[in-house]
Amino acid sequence: LSASHLRYFALSHAELDGERLEEYREIPGLAGLTHLHLTYSLDEISGPALARWTHLPNLRHLNLHFGTLHTVGAEALAGSTILSQLRELHIGFHEIGNRGVEALLQSPHLGQLESLDLCHSEATTLLGRTLGRWPGLNRLRELSLYYNGLRDSGLKTLLASRHLSALRALNIAHCDLEGDAGQLLGGAARLSELRKLTIWGNELGDRGATALIRSPHLQRLECLDATEATFPKRARTRLKAQFGDRYLSGE
Repeated sequence: LSASHLRYFALSHAELDGERLEEYREIPGLAGLTHLHLTYSLDEISGPALARWTHLPNLRHLNLHFGTLHTVGAEALAGSTILSQLRELHIGFHEIGNRGVEALLQSPHLGQLESLDLCHSEATTLLGRTLGRWPGLNRLRELSLYYNGLRDSGLKTLLASRHLSALRALNIAHCDLEGDAGQLLGGAARLSELRKLTIWGNELGDRGATALIRSPHLQRLECLDATEATFPKRARTRLKAQFGDRYLSGE
């Protein structure tokens, strides 16, 4: 393998253990990687082994979707320089919990991140506070929190953060949100640059729909994905009238 040519390396359903990852780490051709995808492959043991991949100075995209890293694996990665040049980190479906999320966001190596996917992390309302306190939030263009227990209170804390300023895409599908969430989103001036908002799988109701329709801060939306969101029929009609083809209702 030539370090000057190999830029993309992907393995899926590989059931990587620590020994196997150590073997891959010694391949000279991986040193030039910009994209590394290890989906359905990592667990609490292989996570720390991956953290020892400190020889990837050009790595920009790291996709670790689906596995069992849990908190231990997330904490190991947080201390690794494998994160230092990343622009995108996908670490969803690992159930890393509040502690794992906090460890990652406290990492001194995430200074370049622009896209973060924490879907199905088994995080609670504390997720909003943890993200809201993170200075790196002001660099993010894309944030996915799909399938976490954020709830209205966690969303409120997140949207109040002084670090929230540059998001273009926000995915809060299936985050146990209700009617207040629509009002919080509609009133969030810090979302004025948002282009895509994904809210399906929540119960925003008629009140939430009205807040989204009347919002002066969501005028730049190019896509409102509410495919499975619970809106009354009349509210869906009004959303369609307001957003036109930008509103994805699944109907």
